[in-house]
Amino acid sequence: MQRARVEECVDALVALTARENEAIAGVLDVLRVEYGVDAPGNALADFPAMASDAFVAEVRKRRPRSTGPMAPAALKHLRGLYDSEVPALLRARAEARALEAVVAAQVHAAWGLTPAELELLLETAPPRMPPGLTPAVQGDPAAPGPQASR
Repeated sequence: MQRARVEECVDALVALTARENEAIAGVLDVLRVEYGVDAPGNALADFPAMASDAFVAEVRKRRPRSTGPMAPAALKHLRGLYDSEVPALLRARAEARALEAVVAAQVHAAWGLTPAELELLLETAPPRMPPGLTPAVQGDPAAPGPQASR
C-alpha cells in the first residue's frame, strides 16, 4: 500500500515537473523572441519565485541596451505574461510540495521512525530539509506523516 502511494506521488511529481519546465521554457522563449532576452540568468529562469515588479525589472535589465526603453504597451504585455503564467505555476509548486510531503511521510513510516527520531532529523536537517518533515514533527494532525499512520 505504501509503495503504491509513493509510486503515484512520484509519477505525479514527474508530470508536474515536466509541465512546469515546459511552461517556463515557453515564457523564456517569449522573452527571447519578443524582448531580446537571450541570456535569462538564474533569476528569470525561476521567474515564478519573483514578484511581478521584480520580473519586469529583471527583463528590463537583461534586454540589450540598443533596444531602448520599453513602451507602455510592452510593459503591459510583459505584466500580462507574468499574470497569465505564474498563478498556475505557483499552484503546481504547492501541489508538488504536498506530494513531496506524502512521499517523505511514507518513507518515515516505512522506516518506523519514532517522534524522537523525527525530531533528530529536523534538528540535523541539511539546508534543504526533506519536505513534509516539519508538520509531522510539530504534531500537525492534518499533516500527512508517520504519526497519522501509526
